Amino acid sequence: MSTANGSSGRYGLTPNLRVLLDYISGFIERNEGIAPSFDDMRVHLGLHSKSGVHRMVGLLEERGYIRRLQHRARAIEVIRQAHAVSLPDDVDTVLRIAADREGIPPAAYIARAVEAYLRSPQA
Repeated sequence: MSTANGSSGRYGLTPNLRVLLDYISGFIERNEGIAPSFDDMRVHLGLHSKSGVHRMVGLLEERGYIRRLQHRARAIEVIRQAHAVSLPDDVDTVLRIAADREGIPPAAYIARAVEAYLRSPQA
């Protein structure tokens, strides 16, 4: 998933997902643990409908960045912040394909590759 301008995102997150994660984190910090509403997020992202927000929140949850607490309104917990590694869109795509082929998350694939490189004679 890439942005219209083709800019690269941080590993595991598109630029828009990163903006949303940062917004949710900041909002929770400023509002004593209360998460923003889906409408708050929609306005912040400049979206026309909440369906895009639902999709993006689902992706953040699926990727392990947030957890939605069941049966509670505005209950989102930030589990971890995004990695600081930036990858070009084409590299991110190849990474995801390779990780899917191995049946592991992209972060685990990167960890394996770095470990293998560091143990190699040329390192």
